[in-house]
Amino acid sequence: MGENIIFKQLRAAQWLLAHKKDIRKAKEVFLIVLNAVVWGIAIWQGIIYFTLTKSHQEMLMELTKERIDWIGMHEHFKPQDIVIDDETAILTLASGQESQYDFVVSAQNFNEKWMVSSIEYYFSFNGGQTPVKKNFILPDEKKYLFVLGQKNASSEDVSFQISKINWQRIRHPREANLEILSKLIIGSPQLNWITTSQGVELPQVAFTVENKSVYSFWEINFVVALYQNTRIVGINTIPIKYLKGEEKKIIELPWGKTAPQTTNIDVKPEINVLDLSVFMPPSF
Repeated sequence: MGENIIFKQLRAAQWLLAHKKDIRKAKEVFLIVLNAVVWGIAIWQGIIYFTLTKSHQEMLMELTKERIDWIGMHEHFKPQDIVIDDETAILTLASGQESQYDFVVSAQNFNEKWMVSSIEYYFSFNGGQTPVKKNFILPDEKKYLFVLGQKNASSEDVSFQISKINWQRIRHPREANLEILSKLIIGSPQLNWITTSQGVELPQVAFTVENKSVYSFWEINFVVALYQNTRIVGINTIPIKYLKGEEKKIIELPWGKTAPQTTNIDVKPEINVLDLSVFMPPSF
C-alpha cells in the first residue's frame, strides 16, 4: 500500500518535471490575459468616469444658469404695471384770480391675481402740485384716481405721478370675494335738474344701487364720472352707509351750481371686498 503511494508521487513529480516549461508558459499566458482584463476594466471605468463627469458638469452648469435666471423668473411672474388713461384737469371754479380744479385719471389693473394694496399718488401742474392721496385697486379693476377742489391750480403741464405702490398677491379662497362686486348693480344713472324752494335750478345725479348679494356693508363709496363722448368732464363721490344684503336704494348726488354737457355717466362702487372689516355681521 505504501509502495503504491510513493510510486504515484514519483510519477507525478516525473510528469511535473517533463511539463515544467508548458506549465510556466500557461502561467504566463494566464497572467497576460488577467492583466489585459484588469487593464480593460480600468480603461472602461475611466471612460465611463470621464463621460459621466462631463455630463455632471454640464448638468451643474445648467442648474447654475437656472439659478442665475431667478431674475428672469421674477420678471415673468411679477404683476403688470397699471395702465393710466384719461388724464384730465377739470376747471370747477373760476372767480377773479382764484381757480379751482379737479384732477382725475382712470387706472386699470389687468392682473387677475394681484391687487394694488396701496397706491400713493399726486398730480403736478405748471406752478405746483396737489397733496398726495392714497387708494387701492382690486384685481382686474378699473377705477378713478382723483384729487378734488385743488385751489390756485392750472390745467397746463398736468402730469399724474405715483410716489409709492404696493402689490399683494391674492390666493384662494380670498379671491372668491371678488365675485361680490358683480352683484352690486348700478341702474339708471342720469343727470337731472331740480328746482329749489327759491326757484333755482340745480344739477343732480341720480342712480339706483341694488345689492343682490347676501352680504351687508357698513359703507360704500360711489364714484361718479361724467363723460362728454369719451372725455371725462366731471368727477365726484358720494358715500352710502349701511347697504344690506338684497337691499335696493335710490342715490341722489347734488352736483354744485352747474354741470357740464354730458353724454354718459359712469358710476363705480369703491369698496375693498378683500377686507373683512367692510362687512356687517349677519346679526346686525
